[in-house]
Amino acid sequence: MVAKRSLVEAFGNRVDVDEGIALEDDLELLDGLGDDVPDVNLNTDDVLVARKMSNNRVRYYTREEFSKKYGDTKKLRDQVLLIKGQDGIRRTLPQVYYSAAIPDGTSPKDAHALRREHFISEMKRLDMDYIRPDFPRKTYRALKPNDPQARYDTPGGKRTRRHIYQNETVAGAQLPDVMYRHKGRLIGTYATLDATLKGKDFKDLRKMPGFEMKSSNHSFAAPDSLDKLYGHGTAAGRYDGYHNRRTRPNKSLPEVIVKVGNKYVSADLMQQKKSTSSAARALGGDPRHLKRLKALVLNEAGTSYMHPATLKRLDPDHYNKVAQAHKLPDGFASIKRDYRLGRIMLQASQNVFRSGNDPEIQTYRGAFKEAYSDTRVFVQGNNKYDKATGIMGMLRTYERGDKTIPQAVAKDLGIDPKMSTRDRRKQDQQKKYDMVTDAGISEIDSNAGDAAAQNRRTMAKQTRPRDRGSNASMDFG
Repeated sequence: MVAKRSLVEAFGNRVDVDEGIALEDDLELLDGLGDDVPDVNLNTDDVLVARKMSNNRVRYYTREEFSKKYGDTKKLRDQVLLIKGQDGIRRTLPQVYYSAAIPDGTSPKDAHALRREHFISEMKRLDMDYIRPDFPRKTYRALKPNDPQARYDTPGGKRTRRHIYQNETVAGAQLPDVMYRHKGRLIGTYATLDATLKGKDFKDLRKMPGFEMKSSNHSFAAPDSLDKLYGHGTAAGRYDGYHNRRTRPNKSLPEVIVKVGNKYVSADLMQQKKSTSSAARALGGDPRHLKRLKALVLNEAGTSYMHPATLKRLDPDHYNKVAQAHKLPDGFASIKRDYRLGRIMLQASQNVFRSGNDPEIQTYRGAFKEAYSDTRVFVQGNNKYDKATGIMGMLRTYERGDKTIPQAVAKDLGIDPKMSTRDRRKQDQQKKYDMVTDAGISEIDSNAGDAAAQNRRTMAKQTRPRDRGSNASMDFG
């Protein structure tokens, strides 16, 4: 019979234990058995629940407010939610999932794993119940603003979206333009319909308590955060967009610039101050000087300079307006192209532009963006044939859009290089071709393998169930 001895536990209770090896430490045994539940205040706005109201408005509840109002009759996981990230941006559940950082070259399978890990981590941080991270899109690539699919109807008018989701409700497509506090409540409303907002200057609106604005990917951010993240004037431009008013990122840009020496100068300035110059005479219609004129014209959005013929082809209405406003001569769209345009152009003053290779500004090389800002720096990229486009695009559009910024150009600008989806796909195809060639596989065998893989994908789609998870029917009021 095993002898027993008495011990006093750490909690003050006397117990009898069998003689034998020494008892292990309680806390060491508990280590790693479970994560501590984060101390989360459910009455903060880190998680907002959207519920429809009358007059095309939305009421946003904190979790505590939602629980008090609806009790157990409605589950939080079935609602349209806005999750406030550590960067201050509020995202719908799909945007939380897709906001994960994915390194270039990551396979779709690994990208899903990284997004899933990020999503679950965010849910744990906020002590949220498990929500299945399954948010399929109908569009693989981000839609361009001029794509007909990007425009959709709302009670406040036409709006723009970057993606179309299988569940547009949970993605936030039905959430109104802005939110702000009214009598202590957080209200969502359309900028074009709300009587409180009408007639007010945006400088006053941005000071309203809780004022935040919706983006084309259905996330929300305060005006100050938008300007800090994406450049001064971004918030005002977004608000103008709700009213279908086009605001140029840099209002000081001249619409027509002509080449004078190694610089580009405003056409209006040349005609006013240098009326006897060759450029001014060309603009006046002198055919002899027009033959050697080189010029660029600003697009309607105010984000790109291009050859007159290119603009006339892409946007004839805008070209005709510019031609009429500046009294451009006949034949202006047929002038020579500048094949020495270079990769970088900088707005040095309101009416004069320097090349990135200009010896007088080499002290700023490596920090052009910091020195000039992203709305005064223009970059010339390549087309799908790897040839220079002849279009100088604003750096801001390059950084925000799906465009390649080569390493050499990025180095001069003082930013990180980036690769567009098109160029990355081309690079992957080249790698695949190189691997096939190095392995000694014939092109016929490779094509046969590709065809077999395509057949497998087609069969999988035909047999795949339509129900993609618990997000199929979200409650929105």
